[in-house]
Amino acid sequence: MGTVLEANPNKGYNNPTTIAGCIFSTLVTDYMHGRPTPIHDLVQLHENMSPIGSIEGTKLHSLKRVTQYLATIAAALEAVDEPCVELEVRDGSEGYDVTFR
Repeated sequence: MGTVLEANPNKGYNNPTTIAGCIFSTLVTDYMHGRPTPIHDLVQLHENMSPIGSIEGTKLHSLKRVTQYLATIAAALEAVDEPCVELEVRDGSEGYDVTFR
């Protein structure tokens, strides 16, 4: 997990009060509890943390941003030479889920 933090300095992944950090910490917490994270929950989280009454507060914008956060996390994990966890998106019973494997 430190790989993601080191590969993205000053982008908020190490601060759970920023959107990036909140999404990352949610993924890590769910992984540590042995459960996948529904992408819908991440989108809702992003939407709730975004300013109300702006494009940043819309579901479509939040979906795009969550997808970008997940791509950034996946790219950081793929760049590691040693065996590491991977980000995996699965089709769950109520939509798509994301987890580390």
